[in-house]
Amino acid sequence: MADAYRSLFLNLDDCATLIASMWPAERILEVGCGDGSFGERLLAHYPDGRYLGIDVAGEPGRLFRGDRARATFQSMTSRELREESPEPFYLVLLVDGLHHVPAPGAA
Repeated sequence: MADAYRSLFLNLDDCATLIASMWPAERILEVGCGDGSFGERLLAHYPDGRYLGIDVAGEPGRLFRGDRARATFQSMTSRELREESPEPFYLVLLVDGLHHVPAPGAA
């Protein structure tokens, strides 16, 4: 159901294909990874890639059905991740998340 709704706005398969055709990556970070749907698609294009998805949601990656040995999901902010001083990422993405950012002056 989530994919059907999301497809009204964004084709995750096409997006993953385009990104993989333009940028090689071994370590991938997705900020605002949500249910993990995009991470699953990305790893299909990066067979040697390792993926970290972070989100402030309680269960990031709950719909991910890919290789869990290459994917990690954490409920945290990007600031918290930066404070951990992780190894550098080759590719950092924010996909399908801006609709959660409140408009200026919105309550």
